[in-house]
This record gives sequence, structure tokens and C-alpha cells, in this order.
Amino acid sequence: TVGRGPGTARVGGAVVTAGGGVRLASARVRVLRAGFGVVAEAFTGPDGSFDLEVPASTGEGDTYQVDVLAPQHGALRTDPFLLPGGTIRSLTGESRLAVSPIQTQVTGRVLEADGHGVGGAEVLLERQGVGVIATVKAQPDGTFHITGVHVQPGARYRLRVIALDGARTGAVTDWVELTPGRPWEVTLQFKRGSGDMYDEGNIRVAVVDPAGRPVEGAVVELFREGYGKIREGTTDALGHRLFTRVEGNQAPASSWWAPKGNGFVVRIRKPGYYDLVVGEPTLDVTKEQETVVNAVLYPVSAPVSGQVTDPDGRPVAGAKVVLLPEGGGLSLETTTDDLGAFRFPEVSTGRRWTLTVQAEGYWPGMGPEAIALDPAQGAVVNVTLRPMGATLTGRVAGDGGRSVAGGLVVVAPDGRRFSARTQSAGWYELKGLPPGVPLTLAVDAGEEAAAPAAPAEPAAPEAAVVGLTPDLQPVGPVVLQPGERRTLDLARPSGTGTVAGTVMDLQGQPLPGVWLQLVREGAGVVATAQTDFQGRYQFADVPANPPGGRYLVRVAAPAAGYRQAGSPGAPALLRVVP
Repeated sequence: TVGRGPGTARVGGAVVTAGGGVRLASARVRVLRAGFGVVAEAFTGPDGSFDLEVPASTGEGDTYQVDVLAPQHGALRTDPFLLPGGTIRSLTGESRLAVSPIQTQVTGRVLEADGHGVGGAEVLLERQGVGVIATVKAQPDGTFHITGVHVQPGARYRLRVIALDGARTGAVTDWVELTPGRPWEVTLQFKRGSGDMYDEGNIRVAVVDPAGRPVEGAVVELFREGYGKIREGTTDALGHRLFTRVEGNQAPASSWWAPKGNGFVVRIRKPGYYDLVVGEPTLDVTKEQETVVNAVLYPVSAPVSGQVTDPDGRPVAGAKVVLLPEGGGLSLETTTDDLGAFRFPEVSTGRRWTLTVQAEGYWPGMGPEAIALDPAQGAVVNVTLRPMGATLTGRVAGDGGRSVAGGLVVVAPDGRRFSARTQSAGWYELKGLPPGVPLTLAVDAGEEAAAPAAPAEPAAPEAAVVGLTPDLQPVGPVVLQPGERRTLDLARPSGTGTVAGTVMDLQGQPLPGVWLQLVREGAGVVATAQTDFQGRYQFADVPANPPGGRYLVRVAAPAAGYRQAGSPGAPALLRVVP
């Protein structure tokens, strides 16, 4: 599809929900260019559509990807593709961007053993390996509703209710995997409590964090199914809490007649950690023995840190670093220090995040597509920013301040060369210069502005060949910052000469009004002149002898009634002394 111009391309389309095809408004769409990062971004409109203009691909390796972040949906990134100049990448129809929901809801009802609803019952949603991630109270009719549950790929969940009196025992579901966008409906039914108690034993609860460090000061509650909470305490410096002389619920093996009583459940709480309930579904206590409960409390947040550097490993200070939660929500923001380092001390471990970086003079960058935090260590994300090329612009002036058109400006940092031709007003512009390195400029003079444009040149004229001496004057060094645009005016170098002569007919009569061109090999026409009434012409201030260069003086258009017949006796090589 044809786009607007050869140097640009467009990316457009729509963002919809996977499966349902519902168009999503306010989805964040970013276009990523290989080696550059984010080059364009926008939010979808009410109809889920977007349209972005980006620079066109310059070769096979210059690829693009589209990245989508939609509220309550997972992140999406397309495969790499090319964007030739003047084309449009249409992401509609079968190519539309379909994102999957990452949230679901858990609904159900808590019932008595006889089937009546239990109002006020506390319902706990647990994630395996993490702990309690949500708690709600049942409505008077026993119904409950947990919304906005972020579903982690491969994670397993279950529901539990704990009985707080002797009339009933609690209930717990099996571990299940949840499907984003598909509600989980559960019925939890209490059982009648037995009230049997036998003998005594101890329960020791040992609490550590994911790194194995003891968790001091955690509140440990001991529930006996059918009797409610019977003990409470806090962990010591070793992360331990010991409950002694707990009336057991398991009779000796020889007492075959003794029915088993209700088991125990341990609930552990501490600010900054997910609550944890231990019991599969309940714990047993044996006479004169110690039951050890090992528990891992997972923090609700973990640090995200890293460093922002340029491709040469130099730190980028003052860069803006933003963490965006997958599915939408409040973002986190900080800036890098003088070493390019950044740190978010508390980032929720219950969600996945996308990290973006912006710095003045650099192309925007980003971390992995989705960052899942390790509760024990958090995440370290290092980002390399590609600097935007710096720009030098200015005017090249010749004798008397006149503009020099066609002069070549050369920059050679670290052996690399950049060049630009001055325009008719003597202005030049050098783009894409490497920042942070010394740049040395040299000016090779061209044609001073003032000569009128020559008429169209005839085919295959004979010409004199002129050799001139090179003379370049270095300017600098100049050090530019990433993305900087600096104006630097330059003077044409000295060391110029003059090429002059006379145009005559075959009888030796001078011909006025003949247009001539001075042509430098490899550079084209650098000056024009017209003979006066005595047939004389002159090319003044010609740069002397460019490296390996030669000049040709040729007729652009003969005088009226004449055709070119060469210059009999003229030398093939002329020397002009500056």
C-alpha cells in the first residue's frame, strides 16, 4: 500500500480482544525500530484504531515491531517486519492486533452444612507458592465476589474458608489453574464440627522469606477446625513461634476406638507480605510430639534496579525510567543517577511490568516485553540507549563574506568520514554525527555565489584539462552532545587560483557571450562564466589542486551561429599557481 513519501512509512490498524474481537480504546501502541527503540507511539481511539508515521526501513536488517499495552489485557509484540519507504503496514482484518485478557473474577457462595448461606464468612483466595492474594467477606446470603484477579501463566489457585466457632469446620478447594477472562464459580460448604480433643503436643511454626532469611515479628494464628482461633503469637528473631500443650486431634494407633478430632490451620500475617494459610487441608497434632510447620512468606513487593548506558558502556545520567503494570494501573517513575543507575525499591510481585527509558538526545529504549519479579531478589534490568545523531549546521563564506556554494565539509572522528555539500546560499548541514567524540572539520572551497545558471550543456564538447593544488583548513575539535544541533560558520580556505582564457572562432576573432563551465572530476560543475565582448573569461578563486583532482574547462553553449571545434594548440594540462 502506498504511503505519504519515500522517506517515511505508516503503521495503522486496530487493537481487539482475542476471541471476541471487541475493539479496545485507550490501548497504548508503540512502534519499535531495531537498534533504536520506540520511534512512535499513540493510544487507540474509541474504535480501537491507530495510525502512526515512522521513518522508512533502510535495509534488510532495519526492522520494526509493534508493541501493545491494553488495560486489563496482556502485552503483545508482533514479529519483526520491514517498512519500505512510502508504504503502509496495515494491521487490520486477520492481521489485527488481538490481545488476551489477564484478569478474571472468582464468584460463589458459602453454605452451611444444611445448605443455607453463611453471611460474613471470610473467603481467602490463595496462589500456590505465594499465599493469600485476596480476602473478601461473604454477603448476608453467603455470596462472594472477587474481581480483578491477575492470572499468572502456569500458576494455581484455590479458595478457603476458616470456621470461627465450634458449630462447623472449614472448607478448601483443590488447586486449579484459572483462565483469563473466564470467571471461576465455586461453592464452599461448611461441615459440622465434632468437638473431639485428645492428648497434647506442640506446634512450632518456622517462618522465612524466599531467600531463606528468618521473618521476625510475623503474627501467627492457630485455628482449630470447629473451634475457631485458639492461639496467637509473633515470631522471634529466628522466625519461630512455639505453641505448647496443644490439645491433640490424633489418638494413639492402638486406640482404634478413638475417633479423630478436628485438625488445625495456621495463618501467618505480616505487613509487606502476602498472608499465608498452612494446612493440607489441616494439620494433625500427636501426643507428646512436636509438629513443625515450615512456612515461606512472600513479599508483596520486590526491588527493580538496573543501569542505563550508551552502546559504548558510558552511563546515561538523568534518564527517565518508567515501570508500566501489565493490564493498566498506576505507573512508577524515577531517574538515573550520575552512574546511570536506577532503583524502584517496592514493585508489586503480583503483576508483570514493562520498563521504558527516555533521555534527551537518545532514542527511547525499553526492557523485556514483560518483567515477572522474583520475590526473593526482584529484577535487574539493564537498558542500552542508542544516541540520536548530533547535527552541525552553518554557512561557508568566501572572500568578502560571500557564500560558497558546492564547498565540501568533511568531518573525520576516529577515522570515520561524514560530508555534506553546501547549498546555493552557502549553508551546509551534517546529520547523524557521533556524540561525545572530538570532531575535526575541513573546508574544501567550491563556487562562490553570484554566477548565473548556465544553459543546458551540449553533448561531448572538447575541453582543456587543468590540475590544481589541494588546500584544506581544519577546524576543531568540536564535541557534541547526543541529539544536539549546533551552528558553526566556516571560512573557505586560502590557496585558490584563477583559470582564464579567450574563446575565438577559427579566424582568431574573439567570441563574446559564450557560456563556459569549470568541471572538477568526481564532483561535477563547480563554476560557470561567460565571455566578455573581447571573448575573455575568468574563473577566480578556484581551489588549488584537490587530492588527485583535475579540472575541465568546457563550452556549455556556443555563441549564436557557431558550433564547438576544440582549442587547437591548447595544452592538455594547465597549471594554475595560487
